Amino acid sequence: GTGGKGKGEEDARREPEAKPDRSTPTSAAEASRAEPDGARGAGGSSGEERPPRTFHLPPEPTIRDAAPPDRIRVTAFRRLLQAPYLYALESILGLEAVHDRDREMDGAAFGSLGHRVLQRWGEADGGLSDPLRIAESLRDHLEAEFRSRFGTAAHPAVRIQKEQLGARLSAFARWQAERRSQGWEIVRVEAEPPGPGVGFTVDGSDILLRGKIDRMDRHSESGRWQLLDYKIGDRVRGPDEVHRQGRGEKRWVDLQLPLYRHLARALRSPGDDGPLIAAEEEVAMELGYVALPRDRERVGLLKSSWSGQDLKAADETARAAVRLLRENVFRYEAGTIRLRDDDPLAPILGQGVLAPGEGPDG
Repeated sequence: GTGGKGKGEEDARREPEAKPDRSTPTSAAEASRAEPDGARGAGGSSGEERPPRTFHLPPEPTIRDAAPPDRIRVTAFRRLLQAPYLYALESILGLEAVHDRDREMDGAAFGSLGHRVLQRWGEADGGLSDPLRIAESLRDHLEAEFRSRFGTAAHPAVRIQKEQLGARLSAFARWQAERRSQGWEIVRVEAEPPGPGVGFTVDGSDILLRGKIDRMDRHSESGRWQLLDYKIGDRVRGPDEVHRQGRGEKRWVDLQLPLYRHLARALRSPGDDGPLIAAEEEVAMELGYVALPRDRERVGLLKSSWSGQDLKAADETARAAVRLLRENVFRYEAGTIRLRDDDPLAPILGQGVLAPGEGPDG
């Protein structure tokens, strides 16, 4: 699950445009023009020419952490499986995009707002069964959360986005009322195991898995459990489309839902501090998404159909990824990573802006 403010929310407030400070060079070329002639020679003495500069992309072709990590969030496996070097840029070096271009919520901010509203509603009124009361509660939580993030002077585009999210939540209210009538009860929202994480054994030693389960439902008659993740986007893909790729024998590219099983087993019952999910109920755990796409007719449950064997394969994929983490060497291999030109990491790899240097002369 996600929480907190998404990127772009602060940018969406109505604020005056800041004028650039022309005293600071804004490009390498400008910095070079601003440099005194004498400073351009080797050692800063005039008349001497500095050796040709070389600049390789990425600037750090091999990244190592100070020590292999002892914990990892279940959402981080996707980047690690996609490209270990990109994982290292983000999770070890801590790179992230910072800008002030947005004047409306981007996808992450829109989804973050929706997640927070659903969390607040689930904690306060998740037991409601009447669709009108559910919809009213969701509207109240949306208004409160929106004001806390954007105040009373949000840009018009952001206010329109709030109404669009409200329409999806109204459709969700109808779906939730029907689900409640079928015997499904919300037991936990934003469920997070106690302590620093849940032990996941790889080659005889544990790494700690961390994460939050957006929503845990239990059927009042059958005792079946569903571990669910909210998905809010223009088009929501099903669990298998998100988590596996390939034809025939598919490969795992995301492990969030399968690893929810390990988090759920560590949750404790508030009454007697025993396990929240009894051992005999673990076999009945189901995984899926609660989808809130643009097409409101498609709001509802997208359940996975993975077999026990599929989930064992997911666990083995996670163990292979942990072994890679423990090697603690993340090398950039040209040609193996292709990002969109607007990806914040693309310029660092020389994609969309510059061609990376191939030899000592650049």
